[in-house]
Amino acid sequence: MVKIHSGILKGKKIFFPKGKLRVTQDKIRKAIFDIIGNEIKEKSVLDLFAGSGSFGITALSFGAKEVYFVEKDKKVFQYLKRNINQLENCYPYLMDVFIFLKKIDKKFDIIFLDPPYFKNYYKRVLNLIRENNLLNKKGFIIVESHKRFDFKDCNFKILKEKIYGDTKITILGGGNEENNLSGKF
Repeated sequence: MVKIHSGILKGKKIFFPKGKLRVTQDKIRKAIFDIIGNEIKEKSVLDLFAGSGSFGITALSFGAKEVYFVEKDKKVFQYLKRNINQLENCYPYLMDVFIFLKKIDKKFDIIFLDPPYFKNYYKRVLNLIRENNLLNKKGFIIVESHKRFDFKDCNFKILKEKIYGDTKITILGGGNEENNLSGKF
């Protein structure tokens, strides 16, 4: 079990099926929100490969306007629905991420991308985000990956990058526009 570390939902328990997910560690989630916490208020968030929904729920805790959760595993999706039960402005989709990205007609301010590490989904997902114009002009993408993955050729600007053990957090922006990501990892 994981708990939300800050914000209006601080202490909320997040449930997930044992052995089925690689849940973002508390210290990594805290580090991400130390950077982006001031940027979330009233923003539209997309949580891809959502799993238990801990990232999106933390975003709501920091004041996100709405969160779209995309998860294709039916068992994991049941845990996600349990975790967001009674929360407002949550839109869960039991769907393949690649299909969702081709069908959704909406722009997001913040996109969180945490696919299975060794499935090579990153570039494909980032290309779909770019091709379908899903990121707002001053928006950014937070990617959790294995430390060896390189985002230099992904058609997004690397704004920040930090390694925690075998995990790398990369924050990508759409171009040269200014982002107010002043916090430090």
